[in-house]
Amino acid sequence: MSKTKLENLTQKQIDAANITCAICGHKDLSLADHLSEAHNMSVAEYQVAHKGKPVISNLLLEIETATQPKVTRRAGKGLDELAVSFAGLDLDVWHDVPASACLPMPANYRLPKYGALGKDISRTALYMASRFHGWISGTPGTGKDAFIHAFSAMLRRPSLMITIAPGMDLESYLYTRSFAPDEDGNVQTFWEYGQLWKALTEGYVTADGTVRPYIILLSDADRATKAQIETLRLMLDSIEGRVMSPDGEAVTVVPGTQFVATANSQGGGDTTGRCISARAIDSSIMNRFNTKVIFHGMAWKDEVEVMRSKFPVLFGKHPDALDTIGACTKALRSCIDKGELYMEFSHRDVCNWASVCEAQLKWRPNAKTDRLLQDSARSWIDGLPDEETRMEATRVIDPYMKGGVISAADLEDDEDLVEGF
Repeated sequence: MSKTKLENLTQKQIDAANITCAICGHKDLSLADHLSEAHNMSVAEYQVAHKGKPVISNLLLEIETATQPKVTRRAGKGLDELAVSFAGLDLDVWHDVPASACLPMPANYRLPKYGALGKDISRTALYMASRFHGWISGTPGTGKDAFIHAFSAMLRRPSLMITIAPGMDLESYLYTRSFAPDEDGNVQTFWEYGQLWKALTEGYVTADGTVRPYIILLSDADRATKAQIETLRLMLDSIEGRVMSPDGEAVTVVPGTQFVATANSQGGGDTTGRCISARAIDSSIMNRFNTKVIFHGMAWKDEVEVMRSKFPVLFGKHPDALDTIGACTKALRSCIDKGELYMEFSHRDVCNWASVCEAQLKWRPNAKTDRLLQDSARSWIDGLPDEETRMEATRVIDPYMKGGVISAADLEDDEDLVEGF
């Protein structure tokens, strides 16, 4: 790049040529260094997560072209060699599988890289790449389903998600009996095969006839009844995965088909009292899942970047709000881990708090940061299970919030007109 030519430009010209980071809104002529330093992300990872977003301005490209008249170009890698870095592994992308056959990419998703969850993610990525059947458990909001969605979307793995509920008929995803009149008007019965049957026995067939095995995501798997979980026994068989047809024939499952269950418990049912619908799972079924991982809470170092990208309006106008929310989040989770607080405070709860803050900004654009956080905190504090827990959570975060969690005016029991009416 010619430094002289760049220096000859006015600041206005440079500002007009800047490109914007899709994660945090940072502007620069090139985002390569910013992505590495601010988000610990490579250019390739950014381009996969934010398709179509540029990482270098046209201005720099023009200067490069002008100062390098002789350019040696190398042929790009063919589609068959397409790969991305995913949780430290260079994994191939199945370019012949359309996005419509995969799970959708979660909005503003970022692979956790730090702390206990970063290690959990690293292990799980290896298990997924090796096509092991896996059981992923963890408290609500630790990103269990989101990780599988990201794996499917970024690497183009065909996937089918089934959310388990106690009353659902899992076999109906395989086949159902249907009725239709024949040409003489007589009613005939036949079997209609569902999505799960087709995924297990046919896989995803690409345009050139290649059969790609599916990922079957069983969300909330520990909500399954005994009858529902028994449906999986033969499919997860270690000798050869099979599925029973309606006429009693054992049909082989496409080799490489991968079952991944997500749950709040590790097969023993609820042990915390906070996820009481979680059931105990037969140990012989659990044994058929080759790998198990417990997802821990996200490190704030990861979570802060996700929050910036999800709520640019709030933290653009009130950057100090992010520090306050972060301090409160870490304090609450520390008490929860020690058993001092009987509650959850997951990434969902942090996002809900910030969402209410942003909603308030729409109607009260001049609200100060402390008042904004005080009012919005009630949206989750009031949802805690009992008065003792609400008071304890308030006590934990009070030192980190200017003016306290609840202002003195809110505590007055009078009949004055409420502010805003």
